[in-house]
Amino acid sequence: MGFIRLPRPEGASLDDTHYSHRIWYWKIAYAISKVHDFKFTILCDYHLFLEYLFIDFPYTNFYFGNPDWNKVEKKDYSHLSFSNHILITPENIESLEFNVNGNYLLDCNFENPLEDVPQWIKDELPSCSILKLREKNLETIIKEKVKDRTGIHLRMIDTYIYDKRGIDKLIKAAGSELEAFAKLSEGNSYYLATDINDNRFPHKNDSSENRIRELIPDYTKYFKTEELYDKYDIIDYREIMNSMGIRLEDMIGRVVENASQDYEITMMRIFRDVIDIYSLVYSKEFIPSKDSTYSDTVYDYRKG
Repeated sequence: MGFIRLPRPEGASLDDTHYSHRIWYWKIAYAISKVHDFKFTILCDYHLFLEYLFIDFPYTNFYFGNPDWNKVEKKDYSHLSFSNHILITPENIESLEFNVNGNYLLDCNFENPLEDVPQWIKDELPSCSILKLREKNLETIIKEKVKDRTGIHLRMIDTYIYDKRGIDKLIKAAGSELEAFAKLSEGNSYYLATDINDNRFPHKNDSSENRIRELIPDYTKYFKTEELYDKYDIIDYREIMNSMGIRLEDMIGRVVENASQDYEITMMRIFRDVIDIYSLVYSKEFIPSKDSTYSDTVYDYRKG
Protein backbone atom coordinates (compact mmCIF):
# COMPACT_ATOMS: atom_id res chain seq x y z
CA MET A 1 0.00 0.00 0.00
CA GLY A 2 1.45 3.33 -1.08
CA PHE A 3 0.69 6.88 -0.01
CA ILE A 4 -0.29 10.06 -1.81
CA ARG A 5 0.52 12.96 0.44
CA LEU A 6 -1.32 16.25 0.21
CA PRO A 7 0.75 19.44 -0.15
CA ARG A 8 0.90 22.35 2.23
CA PRO A 9 -1.86 24.84 1.47
CA GLU A 10 -0.69 28.38 0.77
CA GLY A 11 -2.32 31.38 2.39
CA ALA A 12 -4.65 29.44 4.69
CA SER A 13 -5.31 31.05 8.06
CA LEU A 14 -8.03 31.29 10.66
CA ASP A 15 -9.33 34.36 8.83
CA ASP A 16 -9.70 32.35 5.62
CA THR A 17 -9.17 28.61 5.96
CA HIS A 18 -9.28 28.08 2.17
CA TYR A 19 -11.21 24.84 2.57
CA SER A 20 -12.68 25.24 -0.91
CA HIS A 21 -9.11 25.25 -2.32
CA ARG A 22 -7.64 22.58 -0.05
CA ILE A 23 -10.44 20.14 -0.80
CA TRP A 24 -9.24 19.97 -4.40
CA TYR A 25 -5.92 18.51 -3.22
CA TRP A 26 -7.82 15.73 -1.52
CA LYS A 27 -10.11 15.15 -4.51
CA ILE A 28 -7.14 14.88 -6.88
CA ALA A 29 -5.44 12.36 -4.61
CA TYR A 30 -8.71 10.43 -4.34
CA ALA A 31 -9.05 10.33 -8.15
CA ILE A 32 -5.50 8.96 -8.58
CA SER A 33 -6.11 6.34 -5.92
CA LYS A 34 -9.43 5.41 -7.50
CA VAL A 35 -7.74 4.79 -10.87
CA HIS A 36 -5.45 2.35 -9.04
CA ASP A 37 -8.28 0.52 -7.25
CA PHE A 38 -7.65 2.50 -4.05
CA LYS A 39 -4.26 0.88 -3.51
CA PHE A 40 -3.02 4.28 -2.40
CA THR A 41 -3.92 5.81 0.95
CA ILE A 42 -4.23 9.58 1.05
CA LEU A 43 -1.94 11.03 3.70
CA CYS A 44 -2.38 14.45 5.26
CA ASP A 45 -0.87 16.25 8.23
CA TYR A 46 -3.74 16.69 10.64
CA HIS A 47 -2.98 20.33 11.45
CA LEU A 48 -3.35 21.19 7.75
CA PHE A 49 -6.82 19.61 7.51
CA LEU A 50 -8.47 20.00 10.91
CA GLU A 51 -11.87 19.47 9.31
CA TYR A 52 -11.15 15.74 9.66
CA LEU A 53 -12.26 16.08 13.30
CA PHE A 54 -15.80 16.65 12.06
CA ILE A 55 -15.82 15.17 8.52
CA ASP A 56 -15.07 11.59 7.48
CA PHE A 57 -12.56 11.55 4.60
CA PRO A 58 -12.51 8.03 3.07
CA TYR A 59 -9.22 6.31 2.20
CA THR A 60 -7.37 8.96 4.19
CA ASN A 61 -4.96 8.80 7.11
CA PHE A 62 -3.95 11.84 9.11
CA TYR A 63 -0.39 12.21 10.32
CA PHE A 64 -0.02 13.50 13.87
CA GLY A 65 3.09 15.59 14.12
CA ASN A 66 4.88 18.51 12.60
CA PRO A 67 7.47 17.05 10.23
CA ASP A 68 10.33 18.90 8.62
CA TRP A 69 8.70 19.43 5.25
CA ASN A 70 11.93 20.14 3.38
CA LYS A 71 13.36 16.76 4.36
CA VAL A 72 10.09 14.94 3.77
CA GLU A 73 9.59 16.41 0.31
CA LYS A 74 13.12 15.77 -0.93
CA LYS A 75 13.84 12.43 0.64
CA ASP A 76 10.76 10.33 1.09
CA TYR A 77 8.34 11.16 -1.72
CA SER A 78 8.30 11.25 -5.50
CA HIS A 79 6.70 14.40 -6.86
CA LEU A 80 3.54 14.53 -8.94
CA SER A 81 3.39 17.98 -10.50
CA PHE A 82 0.07 19.52 -11.44
CA SER A 83 1.26 23.14 -11.38
CA ASN A 84 2.10 25.53 -14.20
CA HIS A 85 0.13 23.32 -16.58
CA ILE A 86 2.71 20.51 -16.34
CA LEU A 87 -0.08 17.99 -16.29
CA ILE A 88 -0.49 14.26 -16.39
CA THR A 89 -2.67 13.31 -19.36
CA PRO A 90 -4.43 10.11 -20.45
CA GLU A 91 -1.64 9.61 -22.98
CA ASN A 92 1.21 9.56 -20.47
CA ILE A 93 -0.39 8.27 -17.30
CA GLU A 94 0.68 4.70 -18.05
CA SER A 95 4.26 5.75 -18.76
CA LEU A 96 4.52 7.12 -15.23
CA GLU A 97 4.52 3.54 -13.96
CA PHE A 98 2.92 4.24 -10.64
CA ASN A 99 4.27 2.00 -7.92
CA VAL A 100 1.28 1.19 -5.74
CA ASN A 101 3.71 0.58 -2.88
CA GLY A 102 5.43 3.92 -3.48
CA ASN A 103 4.96 7.30 -1.86
CA TYR A 104 3.99 10.39 -3.85
CA LEU A 105 3.65 14.06 -2.93
CA LEU A 106 1.23 16.20 -4.90
CA ASP A 107 2.79 19.42 -6.16
CA CYS A 108 -0.18 21.56 -7.09
CA ASN A 109 -0.33 25.10 -5.78
CA PHE A 110 -3.46 26.20 -7.54
CA GLU A 111 -4.27 29.85 -8.12
CA ASN A 112 -7.56 28.63 -9.50
CA PRO A 113 -8.08 24.91 -8.88
CA LEU A 114 -11.10 24.70 -11.16
CA GLU A 115 -9.10 25.79 -14.20
CA ASP A 116 -5.89 23.87 -13.57
CA VAL A 117 -7.26 20.39 -12.90
CA PRO A 118 -6.57 18.16 -15.94
CA GLN A 119 -9.50 16.51 -17.68
CA TRP A 120 -8.61 12.91 -16.82
CA ILE A 121 -8.76 13.81 -13.14
CA LYS A 122 -12.02 15.69 -13.59
CA ASP A 123 -13.48 12.51 -15.05
CA GLU A 124 -12.66 10.64 -11.82
CA LEU A 125 -13.18 13.38 -9.24
CA PRO A 126 -15.57 12.44 -6.48
CA SER A 127 -18.44 14.67 -5.53
CA CYS A 128 -17.98 16.26 -2.12
CA SER A 129 -21.26 14.56 -1.23
CA ILE A 130 -19.24 11.47 -0.26
CA LEU A 131 -17.83 13.47 2.67
CA LYS A 132 -20.13 12.79 5.60
CA LEU A 133 -20.27 14.37 9.01
CA ARG A 134 -18.83 12.13 11.72
CA GLU A 135 -21.38 13.24 14.31
CA LYS A 136 -24.84 12.08 13.23
CA ASN A 137 -26.51 14.22 15.88
CA LEU A 138 -24.95 17.29 14.28
CA GLU A 139 -26.21 16.20 10.87
CA THR A 140 -29.73 15.70 12.27
CA ILE A 141 -29.76 19.13 13.93
CA ILE A 142 -28.51 20.91 10.79
CA LYS A 143 -31.04 19.18 8.54
CA GLU A 144 -33.89 20.02 10.89
CA LYS A 145 -32.86 23.67 11.24
CA VAL A 146 -32.38 24.42 7.53
CA LYS A 147 -34.87 22.12 5.79
CA ASP A 148 -37.27 25.00 5.10
CA ARG A 149 -34.62 27.69 4.65
CA THR A 150 -32.69 29.04 1.70
CA GLY A 151 -28.94 29.03 2.21
CA ILE A 152 -27.04 32.22 1.41
CA HIS A 153 -23.31 32.56 0.86
CA LEU A 154 -22.21 36.17 1.27
CA ARG A 155 -18.54 36.99 0.81
CA MET A 156 -16.82 39.85 2.58
CA ILE A 157 -15.80 41.26 -0.80
CA ASP A 158 -19.48 41.56 -1.74
CA THR A 159 -20.02 44.11 1.01
CA TYR A 160 -17.32 46.60 0.04
CA ILE A 161 -19.99 48.75 -1.62
CA TYR A 162 -21.90 48.94 1.65
CA ASP A 163 -22.53 52.33 3.20
CA LYS A 164 -24.98 53.76 5.72
CA ARG A 165 -27.81 54.08 3.20
CA GLY A 166 -29.39 50.83 4.32
CA ILE A 167 -30.11 47.42 2.89
CA ASP A 168 -32.75 48.50 0.36
CA LYS A 169 -30.42 50.96 -1.34
CA LEU A 170 -27.58 48.47 -1.12
CA ILE A 171 -29.65 45.91 -3.00
CA LYS A 172 -30.55 48.47 -5.64
CA ALA A 173 -26.93 49.52 -6.03
CA ALA A 174 -25.69 45.95 -6.21
CA GLY A 175 -28.19 44.75 -8.78
CA SER A 176 -27.52 41.29 -10.15
CA GLU A 177 -23.89 41.47 -9.07
CA LEU A 178 -24.88 40.66 -5.51
CA GLU A 179 -27.30 37.78 -5.76
CA ALA A 180 -27.11 37.00 -2.06
CA PHE A 181 -28.78 40.33 -1.32
CA ALA A 182 -30.79 40.88 -4.46
CA LYS A 183 -32.77 37.64 -4.16
CA LEU A 184 -33.86 38.08 -0.56
CA SER A 185 -37.54 38.54 0.08
CA GLU A 186 -39.57 39.08 3.22
CA GLY A 187 -41.65 36.13 4.33
CA ASN A 188 -38.95 33.60 3.47
CA SER A 189 -36.44 32.02 5.85
CA TYR A 190 -32.68 31.93 5.36
CA TYR A 191 -29.42 30.51 6.63
CA LEU A 192 -26.49 32.91 6.28
CA ALA A 193 -22.89 31.79 5.82
CA THR A 194 -20.36 34.59 5.44
CA ASP A 195 -16.77 35.63 6.13
CA ILE A 196 -17.64 39.29 6.72
CA ASN A 197 -15.46 41.04 9.26
CA ASP A 198 -16.49 44.10 11.23
CA ASN A 199 -13.70 46.67 11.20
CA ARG A 200 -15.13 48.23 14.34
CA PHE A 201 -13.31 45.46 16.18
CA PRO A 202 -9.60 46.22 15.57
CA HIS A 203 -7.22 43.88 17.35
CA LYS A 204 -3.67 44.38 18.55
CA ASN A 205 -2.76 40.70 18.74
CA ASP A 206 -4.27 37.25 18.42
CA SER A 207 -4.95 36.93 22.12
CA SER A 208 -7.32 39.89 22.36
CA GLU A 209 -11.05 39.44 22.96
CA ASN A 210 -11.77 41.43 19.81
CA ARG A 211 -9.67 39.05 17.77
CA ILE A 212 -11.65 36.11 19.13
CA ARG A 213 -14.91 37.84 18.28
CA GLU A 214 -13.70 38.33 14.71
CA LEU A 215 -13.13 34.60 14.36
CA ILE A 216 -16.38 33.62 16.09
CA PRO A 217 -18.62 36.61 15.25
CA ASP A 218 -22.16 37.46 16.22
CA TYR A 219 -23.56 38.73 12.92
CA THR A 220 -26.73 40.03 14.53
CA LYS A 221 -24.53 42.80 15.95
CA TYR A 222 -22.34 43.56 12.91
CA PHE A 223 -23.20 46.83 11.21
CA LYS A 224 -22.91 45.16 7.79
CA THR A 225 -25.37 42.41 8.63
CA GLU A 226 -27.49 43.45 11.61
CA GLU A 227 -30.10 45.08 9.37
CA LEU A 228 -30.47 41.80 7.49
CA TYR A 229 -31.36 40.02 10.71
CA ASP A 230 -33.82 42.77 11.61
CA LYS A 231 -35.59 42.62 8.26
CA TYR A 232 -35.49 38.91 7.39
CA ASP A 233 -35.85 35.58 9.17
CA ILE A 234 -32.18 34.58 9.23
CA ILE A 235 -30.19 32.12 11.32
CA ASP A 236 -26.50 31.21 11.20
CA TYR A 237 -23.97 28.85 12.74
CA ARG A 238 -24.71 30.10 16.26
CA GLU A 239 -28.22 28.65 16.07
CA ILE A 240 -26.75 25.22 15.33
CA MET A 241 -24.19 25.49 18.12
CA ASN A 242 -26.85 26.60 20.59
CA SER A 243 -28.93 23.56 19.67
CA MET A 244 -25.92 21.39 20.51
CA GLY A 245 -25.58 23.03 23.92
CA ILE A 246 -22.52 25.11 22.98
CA ARG A 247 -22.70 28.53 24.62
CA LEU A 248 -20.26 30.68 22.71
CA GLU A 249 -20.38 33.67 25.03
CA ASP A 250 -19.50 31.47 27.99
CA MET A 251 -16.70 29.88 26.01
CA ILE A 252 -15.33 33.25 24.86
CA GLY A 253 -15.39 34.56 28.41
CA ARG A 254 -13.59 31.48 29.70
CA VAL A 255 -10.94 31.69 26.99
CA VAL A 256 -10.31 35.40 27.57
CA GLU A 257 -10.07 34.89 31.33
CA ASN A 258 -7.64 32.00 31.02
CA ALA A 259 -5.63 33.59 28.18
CA SER A 260 -5.28 30.15 26.57
CA GLN A 261 -7.52 30.39 23.57
CA ASP A 262 -5.44 28.84 20.83
CA TYR A 263 -6.79 25.29 20.71
CA GLU A 264 -10.39 26.01 21.69
CA ILE A 265 -10.80 29.01 19.40
CA THR A 266 -9.17 27.18 16.49
CA MET A 267 -11.57 24.25 16.94
CA MET A 268 -14.60 26.54 17.14
CA ARG A 269 -13.44 28.43 14.03
CA ILE A 270 -13.11 25.19 12.05
CA PHE A 271 -16.37 23.90 13.50
CA ARG A 272 -18.08 27.12 12.39
CA ASP A 273 -16.90 26.51 8.81
CA VAL A 274 -18.09 22.91 8.86
CA ILE A 275 -21.53 23.96 10.13
CA ASP A 276 -21.75 26.65 7.43
CA ILE A 277 -20.89 24.27 4.61
CA TYR A 278 -23.33 21.53 5.61
CA SER A 279 -26.08 24.03 6.43
CA LEU A 280 -25.81 25.40 2.88
CA VAL A 281 -25.73 21.85 1.53
CA TYR A 282 -28.87 20.72 3.37
CA SER A 283 -30.89 23.91 2.89
CA LYS A 284 -33.82 23.63 0.49
CA GLU A 285 -32.32 26.14 -1.94
CA PHE A 286 -28.97 27.87 -2.28
CA ILE A 287 -28.09 31.46 -3.26
CA PRO A 288 -24.36 31.66 -4.14
CA SER A 289 -21.88 34.46 -4.27
CA LYS A 290 -20.63 35.30 -7.73
CA ASP A 291 -17.27 33.87 -8.86
CA SER A 292 -16.71 32.08 -5.57
CA THR A 293 -14.85 28.78 -5.18
CA TYR A 294 -16.62 28.37 -1.83
CA SER A 295 -20.02 28.56 -3.53
CA ASP A 296 -18.75 26.18 -6.20
CA THR A 297 -17.79 23.72 -3.45
CA VAL A 298 -21.27 23.95 -1.94
CA TYR A 299 -22.77 23.19 -5.36
CA ASP A 300 -20.44 20.20 -5.61
CA TYR A 301 -21.74 18.88 -2.29
CA ARG A 302 -25.35 19.50 -3.28
CA LYS A 303 -25.18 17.80 -6.68
CA GLY A 304 -24.44 14.45 -5.05
